Amino acid sequence: MEVANEFILSGGSIKTVLKSCFIARSSYYYKATLGKSGRKPYAEFLNEEGGKIEAYHVIETLKELFEKPFVDYGYYKAYIYLRDELGFRVSKHSVYKLMKESGLLQSRYAISSKMGKRNWVKNLIPQTQIPFDYWEFDIKYVWVSGKKRSMQVLTVLDVNSRWNLGQYCAFTIRKEDVISLFDSLFESYELPTGVCVRSDNGSQFVATEVQKYFRDKQVKQEFTKPATPQQDAHMRL
Repeated sequence: MEVANEFILSGGSIKTVLKSCFIARSSYYYKATLGKSGRKPYAEFLNEEGGKIEAYHVIETLKELFEKPFVDYGYYKAYIYLRDELGFRVSKHSVYKLMKESGLLQSRYAISSKMGKRNWVKNLIPQTQIPFDYWEFDIKYVWVSGKKRSMQVLTVLDVNSRWNLGQYCAFTIRKEDVISLFDSLFESYELPTGVCVRSDNGSQFVATEVQKYFRDKQVKQEFTKPATPQQDAHMRL
């Protein structure tokens, strides 16, 4: 290349000199860019607005997902969940790396080992006697076409009257949201003695803080058994 430059600077035709020196035109005109070469590392997680999401928040989100019954996702399904359901801007490479470093790549059925400590339902049909003595609650998904993603809807239903006691909508519902909704409902309705609430085994419902909250309120909390949707059928009508 140095020899070719000497001939070109002395007045030689660029095309002729390059052809004589067997140098491609692309090699001659190439300009090196500054900075470190190679592909940029997949180090950041971003939300829909482009804001940075800390890695620990992503880890906690995945742990809550893996605590759900029959969820044993590998890194790729976890990546799809973060991207499509939560709207995170992530790459499958970054999800794999994060799960590997956090010990989440192995089978995760063992993470749900606390299921034996739950108060399982004993009767298929809730034994309700008067209004407000038996509540069921669950989270459903509603597609939001403008956002091209699903929104979660937490609904609380009185089994006796079939009255919709309250709802909370968000793209992500956490245990704190469950407690907040029930706080507002307990303040709005006069409750009889011996109130019981029933739900499935969603991570937001089985959380230690939520179970303690109901115990402190002297409310009995019971859980449906996995793969038995008929045990909270009122929420599915």
